[in-house]
Amino acid sequence: VSTQSTGDPIEILEYAYERSKHITGSSTVSLVVLNKNQLCTANLGDSGFLVIRGDQIVLRSVGQQHRFNFPFQLGTGSRDDMRHSSKVNFTVEENDWIVMGTDGLFDNLFDHQILQTVVSFVQSRAALFTPFLTPSDSFASHSTPSTSTSTSESESSASSSSSSSSPSYLPSISSAQSMFEEKNVARAKEVKSLAKILTKMAYFASQSVHNETPFQVSALKHGYHYVGGKMDDITVIVARIVTFQR
Repeated sequence: VSTQSTGDPIEILEYAYERSKHITGSSTVSLVVLNKNQLCTANLGDSGFLVIRGDQIVLRSVGQQHRFNFPFQLGTGSRDDMRHSSKVNFTVEENDWIVMGTDGLFDNLFDHQILQTVVSFVQSRAALFTPFLTPSDSFASHSTPSTSTSTSESESSASSSSSSSSPSYLPSISSAQSMFEEKNVARAKEVKSLAKILTKMAYFASQSVHNETPFQVSALKHGYHYVGGKMDDITVIVARIVTFQR
């Protein structure tokens, strides 16, 4: 996007559309832009996103369909355009989770299933997802013995290379930097693994001919007899809101 971009999702969408409209085909769109603590979104069709805070869904995109199983979309032969996008600006908080997905996710998993999966995932890795620290924060958190009790074992270990003028329980700046980088890499891998878990859950649900799914519920509401999941493309993106300072 141009360096003059304001970060407005509609502007970004227009930029992308103008450079791809020669391609035959069509697509739904779900776009989010994080500008400081503001989540700016544009959603067209039945792809979408959830924002999860603690054990609650605090924001959910609204799907758009002309009729059952006929979503708004951009592309060849479509009368829809960027102006039809549902737009929301939302204030996020640290440790919020964002789950984005195509209809292959939301047609096959109910919101409460996604929520419970994220909550269980975070709880099972509570030590890893403690407050996101910078190297200086890691150093400062060891400045008194009492503050190290809330950190993980790797964070609270003392460094043998501390200067003689520092208390023995203080890590060196270099070791704090190393711990910071290692834990952040581990966190990034775990966030990626959560996306994979949700993708697999949606895939197995799409293969089911017995389990109730959101697509089945919607079909019945519109007068269609349908049982089980819906085989479709499944793309999932997961992000976690953190404060990061250099």
